[in-house]
Amino acid sequence: MTGSPNLETVSTRLQRIAQLAREDPNRAFLSLAHHIDVDLLREAYRRTRKDGAPGVDGQTAADYEENLEANLQSLLDRFKSGRYQAPPVRRAYVPKGSDPSKKRPIGIPTFEDKVLQRAVAMVLEAVYEQDFLDCSYAFRAERSAHQAIRKLWEVLMSLGGGWGAGGRHPELLRRFKSQSAQELSGPEGARWGDPPRPGQVAEGGRDGRGKPSATRPLEHRRAESSLRCCRTSIFTRCWTRGLRRW
Repeated sequence: MTGSPNLETVSTRLQRIAQLAREDPNRAFLSLAHHIDVDLLREAYRRTRKDGAPGVDGQTAADYEENLEANLQSLLDRFKSGRYQAPPVRRAYVPKGSDPSKKRPIGIPTFEDKVLQRAVAMVLEAVYEQDFLDCSYAFRAERSAHQAIRKLWEVLMSLGGGWGAGGRHPELLRRFKSQSAQELSGPEGARWGDPPRPGQVAEGGRDGRGKPSATRPLEHRRAESSLRCCRTSIFTRCWTRGLRRW
């Protein structure tokens, strides 16, 4: 199924993308779809959970694996040709809290759609991970809300304790702002964005004519938004939420 040579090839390719993104913060990646091939889809399949509930087509991971190579090739062909359309997401309800009468809705994609989502995420993570600030925790590989809370605890303990909205708040805010100001002073430039409207500068590092953009990177603007969140003393919410990637 997943051989070592294929895994090494995928890993090397993603490392190369990450290196390009790291070396040139202003680089605009115009096309990444060609990096998605059968080897990468096979690795994406390996990383996709196999015990999840099936989507609207009822297909399980075991069903998909029965004809894995043909399924992956078919998925790649549809993806490359533009014929692939994500199936509807199955709505399901799970218990909410301790009250059995309360339920919250969740969406369950098909297993094949999960595989393709994972493949696209692997490529995009190689680019965007180079732009994230160290204070970002949400929706990042090998990071969690527990780590964010741990970091907040370490900062609070470094202040000698006694923290509260009317106590250590000014000093904590000063330290957080000082650290973030240093991080925000780095090179500017994002990767890409939606096609700009006439007269509008693109979200990414260049405008529609390929000229450098004066807009701040999305990650930096969201860091500044988190600072504004801190000013309202909602520190735990700010740190555990982290900075979303897209």
